[in-house]
Amino acid sequence: MAQQDVVLTKLAEGFQFCEGPAYERSTGYLYVVNCQSDNIHRISPDGKVEVFAKAPGSGNGSTFAKDGTLWVCDHKRRAIVRFDRRGRAEIIAEECDGKPFMGPNDLCFDSKGNLYFTDPAGSWDRPIGCVYRRNADGKVQKLAEGLQFPNGIALSRDEKWLYVAESPRNRVLRWQIRSDGTLGEMEVFVNLPPPGGPDGMRFDSRGNLWIAQFGSGKVLVVSPDGKVWRSYPAGNGGWTLWRSEPRKGC
Repeated sequence: MAQQDVVLTKLAEGFQFCEGPAYERSTGYLYVVNCQSDNIHRISPDGKVEVFAKAPGSGNGSTFAKDGTLWVCDHKRRAIVRFDRRGRAEIIAEECDGKPFMGPNDLCFDSKGNLYFTDPAGSWDRPIGCVYRRNADGKVQKLAEGLQFPNGIALSRDEKWLYVAESPRNRVLRWQIRSDGTLGEMEVFVNLPPPGGPDGMRFDSRGNLWIAQFGSGKVLVVSPDGKVWRSYPAGNGGWTLWRSEPRKGC
């Protein structure tokens, strides 16, 4: 698909710093976290913006569970928070083996209900960031540590590989997930073109990894073999929401 075959549509604007877009397929609503406040907004299919809930602290990445609840990384509260359909908050996890989180950033579920999330706060200049998994039974375990601000996180479509954006180093790492849930050896999946700052990311149906690179103000598309093959301008950073879709007729 050529670069001109994608159309960007502005969905909403005027946010302080929007993060963590999460799409609810059953209703067509898009949820977005306002990172510099406690607001979690909801945008209707016709573009109406309203406050859905208040985070206990201040949210970042968000995603939906199979049961329709919204799960949010609350970096200020240093916790994983779950919101029911009425916007009521519940603290789900805030420590691992007695050690508090530094400030969770982004998260994703696998098909079994296990939650993977990054915990980077305070690690921009120091390699102290971690990656955790909250198992479906509620147990939290540390999967990786010694990372320099691990940010966006995504699972391959076959759920055999875990991908994490290491923002200051402008690269995406990956690990093979073993049968017992632990991770194999870390490897660099792709080094991205400057300026740096890979953030949120997700895989499409063809196995391409779409990465929001805040340093360039673009969305990069990386092929399954780790090659950057497309980039799209993504507006003016944290104050506007955009949607990309194929141009009609393509």
